[in-house]
Amino acid sequence: MRGFRAILLALVVAALILGPGCVKREAGPAPEKLITITDLAGRTVELRQNPEKVVTLYSQIPIAMRCLGIDLERIIGTDAFTIRQYGKLLPELEEKEIVGRHFIKLDYEKIVDLEPELVLATTTTLKRTEIEEKLKPAGIKVVALDFKIENFRKTLELLGKIFDREEEAREFADFWFGKLEEVKRRVEGLSEDERVRVYPEISQRPYVTASKGSSLHELITLAGGINISAGLEGRSPEVDPEWVVEQNPDVILKYPMGAEYQGGFGRRETEPFEEMRREIMERPGFDRIKAVREGRVYILSRDILGGVFENVGVCYVAKILYPDLFRDLDPEAYLKELVERYLGLDFEEVRGVFIYPPPSARP
Repeated sequence: MRGFRAILLALVVAALILGPGCVKREAGPAPEKLITITDLAGRTVELRQNPEKVVTLYSQIPIAMRCLGIDLERIIGTDAFTIRQYGKLLPELEEKEIVGRHFIKLDYEKIVDLEPELVLATTTTLKRTEIEEKLKPAGIKVVALDFKIENFRKTLELLGKIFDREEEAREFADFWFGKLEEVKRRVEGLSEDERVRVYPEISQRPYVTASKGSSLHELITLAGGINISAGLEGRSPEVDPEWVVEQNPDVILKYPMGAEYQGGFGRRETEPFEEMRREIMERPGFDRIKAVREGRVYILSRDILGGVFENVGVCYVAKILYPDLFRDLDPEAYLKELVERYLGLDFEEVRGVFIYPPPSARP
């Protein structure tokens, strides 16, 4: 009996020493963390970090999210254009609810019905729609992003903060801007006479060119070229054929906006781009243009003109304009690394026509 009391006393003393922490309890849900951010429109927004239900309203947003390791299961709705552009690259987008035709043609009732915690849009959407006014009564937070190169690092940092991926955002931004800085460094030393003069077209229709403010103009200037249309009025003015002949550009670049076929991920047919190139080279009087005589006429896919893949587009254009200066630059290898390392995809499965003809194989 005395031994039993001693054992019991020992157990009581042990329990007092260890305290209530030794008792196994079910773990409750992690407390919600509220954060306050400033978006790319300069707006202050308070929201829950790591939101589980998100609507995205621009094609580049899911791509950027995947590059930061953010699970796309969080996306419960997106616009139809996003699915059309990147459905082959991110097949899971096909399963998302469609909340509008594109980022400025939106179905606000559908968005409200989905009850998202957060809507990720762009500064353009905020400027050109009533999204704030329409969603505020439902308590839905809206955050504006900006995918222009000068704001892209800030956009990545903001996504990193919202989804608790700040380290991943910094690492991806360093990778993304690395090649751009190298291109910039090399072309900075070119004199005005050494710079290549480029005539850009930005429509499936002929003679619709690209002036300042267009994505194609930005690619040309970042790659060290001179856009001969830069000083024209309007972002996409129409020019006279004889004007192009008189300008005698060294290179012609065309992005066939509005065409049924625009190349890109998963689209491997070269014939449509070949036909577009042939049409340019056979235009009346164009045989007098240096670019045509030397075969320096190229068709570009929409997929490398802006957003997450614009860095690759700049590398392609730099390779076209200055093949000797960028002899060691391999834009396709750079794109392959981005796709496999950050999107987690097999590049061979999503390979497509991004530029025709390839810079290293002018026909």
